[in-house]
Amino acid sequence: MEGRQLPDCVARLARPDRLHRPAYEPLVQLQLSGTTSLAAFTDDDGANWLPSEGGPLNGGVDHQTFGGGPYHAPLGGTPAYPDAVYYCSQDLVAALCARSDTGGATFHPAVPIYTTECGGLHGHVKVGPDGTVYVPNKGCGGAQGVAVSEDNGVTWSIRTVPGSTNGAWDPSVGVASDGTVYFGYDDGDGHARVAVSHDHGRSWTNVRDVGVPFSIAHSAFPAVVAGDGDRAAFAFLGTSYTGAGAFGDDPKWPGVWSLYVATTYDGGNTWTTVDATLGDPVQKGTICGGGFNGCDNGTRNLLDFMDATVDNQGRVLVGIADGCIDACITGGPNSFTALATIARQVNGKRLFAKFDANTVPAAPNLSGKALAGSPPSNLLTWAAPYNGGSPITGYNVYRKTAGTAYALLASVGGGSTSYSDTQLAAGQTYTYKVSAVNANGEGAASNEVTPTPPPPPADPCVEPGVQVISDGTGDALDQNPAHDVQWVSVAEPQSIGAGNIEFIVKVSSLQSVPANTTWPVIFKSADGADHFVRMKTDPLGAVSFGYGNGTTVSDSATAALASSKYTADGVIRIVVPRSAVGAAVGSSLTDFLIRVRVESGTGSALTPDNAPDSLARTGSYAVKGNENCSTPKPDLAVTGNDITVSGLKGAGNDQVIVAVVHNLGTAAASGVKVQISVDGAQVGAVQTIGGIVAGGTGRASVTWDTHGKNGSHTIAATADPGNTVSESNEGNNTGSKSVTVQGGKVR
Repeated sequence: MEGRQLPDCVARLARPDRLHRPAYEPLVQLQLSGTTSLAAFTDDDGANWLPSEGGPLNGGVDHQTFGGGPYHAPLGGTPAYPDAVYYCSQDLVAALCARSDTGGATFHPAVPIYTTECGGLHGHVKVGPDGTVYVPNKGCGGAQGVAVSEDNGVTWSIRTVPGSTNGAWDPSVGVASDGTVYFGYDDGDGHARVAVSHDHGRSWTNVRDVGVPFSIAHSAFPAVVAGDGDRAAFAFLGTSYTGAGAFGDDPKWPGVWSLYVATTYDGGNTWTTVDATLGDPVQKGTICGGGFNGCDNGTRNLLDFMDATVDNQGRVLVGIADGCIDACITGGPNSFTALATIARQVNGKRLFAKFDANTVPAAPNLSGKALAGSPPSNLLTWAAPYNGGSPITGYNVYRKTAGTAYALLASVGGGSTSYSDTQLAAGQTYTYKVSAVNANGEGAASNEVTPTPPPPPADPCVEPGVQVISDGTGDALDQNPAHDVQWVSVAEPQSIGAGNIEFIVKVSSLQSVPANTTWPVIFKSADGADHFVRMKTDPLGAVSFGYGNGTTVSDSATAALASSKYTADGVIRIVVPRSAVGAAVGSSLTDFLIRVRVESGTGSALTPDNAPDSLARTGSYAVKGNENCSTPKPDLAVTGNDITVSGLKGAGNDQVIVAVVHNLGTAAASGVKVQISVDGAQVGAVQTIGGIVAGGTGRASVTWDTHGKNGSHTIAATADPGNTVSESNEGNNTGSKSVTVQGGKVR
């Protein structure tokens, strides 16, 4: 699966439903309004919108759903409106559906689909190829099931799945081209299950727990779509964390949620489940099921459901709200966003067999970035493209310079989606492309990328240190370059003496230093107290440097250290003892502000330039302590949680052991060796990760044959087993995990 973000305007749409019907495919936009909806539809992909009645005037007040399909015999449509359209909604206890014979422009009065037989919110309406209408519900007499109409919405029957129990979220129905019904639901125990019916829900078969491969303990937002009679997909959010409270309102709940998609190609007898957002969680913490009440801590950001559909070539698409973006992806706390995102199928069989292909792979989508480090490298990453119906066996990486043609740089295995190029010449710029290879040959090349080297990271141990304020050039009111602040930074190089800290102010120029002027930097220490440092000139132009407490910067001040100075290029350096301004190691200085003052001699002053211009104090600096400044080193770490086992490679008893190595240090590590063992015996060859940047991760994998190895085992992964990488911490290179093999499979 490949994720794509939608524009904000689409993300703000309220519950849009796409009508997937053979003869008429408008896009409909709905917004609840009393017992009906405000609605409009378009037949030309949004170029023009036509108003609709929205729904019946006697509909329900919540959870509206819109869908359509053929009429059930003996009724039929008209040339203008060949299909029936249904509007269903929930009304506290009962639920109602209404039919439109005018393409959704007007509706007949709604009729109840259940009164007391079911309760709570229902799922989305679906129409089968024979005109049978289905509305799923999570609680019908203690079981989950569907309200079914076989007479065009006039009468309805409740048909439940035996053995199911009331769930937390709306179930979902997918109806195949031959009328086979696939019913996906989160069961009362939280597991993601799916059942199949060939008689409009009267009986059910092939009830399967599709979360077993990933030990899913809690699931949410079931969404099912079907294609050919024997093909369907079931999407859901899931977590393997077994603790209670998954649908409470606790941002610190330990569970991590991903999007999973299970597919069947044999009528639901067997299912293959994949993590469609591998390495990119959808949510951390709970997914609050309290509705408008009981979710005050912000964990209802994903709202109540998601949806899945299929394109005209049988590829599955899933629309989700993403609650974990940016820093959350790389290990930070949940962002509690609701970013509209689409995951689309890239590889594998389609839901329509006629589109199964057997050709060369499609072109990968390539990204690249330059990484500083020793040695510097260009990191190329790509998403696995459509495999053409045959597994991708490898990728070819090509490189060129401005003066050379493309040449093959490297070939990597089909399981790799990245390559680190360390064969770089100083000052040279490189351009890359990548192509995928399968049994049918080499596919088209990707887009080209030319990584641009990043600026070096801010280092408090090296001047100019860490910038805390920036300001535009040329904005001083008096146009005096000595008053024109450009930026302020804080540094702690060892050259200023142990226990000291340096504040640096950059103005446009100090070729001429004006008299009666103060350049003060105000900030707060961790205890909330205000402090200042300053450079000041008296009426005769004599320069002094000082520091003090509070924000009255024109009064007397304690003299700064003798190493304080200014230079004609506009750099002011004020060095003071850390203890004098509350700068304890490990604490933060915050809320910075500089207001250049032209003193009047009477206590007042003109301020020709401020930074920030808004006067809203800003910026933060973490005090390092220059006694802690040392040569940056990597720190390679592996824990038991970084070791996973899956059967996604090979056949029979082959299992793939994957180890994730973290670099917790301050420098990149290159050529990282990883040894994986089971019960002390090495499995496969020692693997090599090309490079891991500071704060980054790398992956290594080997294939383990579990034939005849039933029982308990200990898997261990060791980064840098030969201790060839000099690290800041050599004691966290190995992680281990206990697993059980049963029938050749790992539990």
